[in-house]
Amino acid sequence: MLLDDKGNTITPDLTKVDVLKRLQEFAPQNKEQERVLATKIAQSVEYQRKNRMNKGIDTGFDGTFKENAERRVKSDGYTDDRGYRMIAQIPRDMAVVAQEMFGDDVLTDPDKFREAFIKDETGRYCLTVDPKTI
Repeated sequence: MLLDDKGNTITPDLTKVDVLKRLQEFAPQNKEQERVLATKIAQSVEYQRKNRMNKGIDTGFDGTFKENAERRVKSDGYTDDRGYRMIAQIPRDMAVVAQEMFGDDVLTDPDKFREAFIKDETGRYCLTVDPKTI
């Protein structure tokens, strides 16, 4: 279903040419309008991505996010004898996405890891410790 600028349904008797003319009326007319449109689209896509991820916290990636959150609350990230620091469980799907975005060494390069899993709101779900301690 197509809607006009006021939300009214566009009648089916409009031709493809009519629809294209209407779309041209709404197209950005200058660089500033293009920038605003691109920014709004990017914000919308990011908002939708985060919403999808947030909905799956409890069950997402077979409960990994919930397990990591529980570890974060129950400990400071070290074993009882303080000999080892526990590592987070990063779901394979998230690791693949991070590698595509930041490169194959995202899990070994501290700077890239920080960008993917500490600064990113969704990436923080993979951490078992407070991000400030990393």
